[in-house]
Amino acid sequence: MSCVAEDNLVEVKVLFFAKAREISGLSSTTFITEQHIHVSKLLNQICQKFAVDSIRDSCVIAINECYCDNLVNLQEGDEVAIIPAISGG
Repeated sequence: MSCVAEDNLVEVKVLFFAKAREISGLSSTTFITEQHIHVSKLLNQICQKFAVDSIRDSCVIAINECYCDNLVNLQEGDEVAIIPAISGG
């Protein structure tokens, strides 16, 4: 049972890039989460839900095309991008 009130939940669009897209098999989906949430918790929730835990430590989150690493205030319909580190050669 969650201790988060339903009125504190929002539906966001999650975008998967590179290895995250390959592993999850998705380019995008929707996800319901807390409106006020720390980025690390959000990343953990998404990684667990969409089976991309194996690359969690190499991913960053961008919300509405801005990289984030703190507490965020999500709004209904925001875009949350899961972006794995890119290595070159």
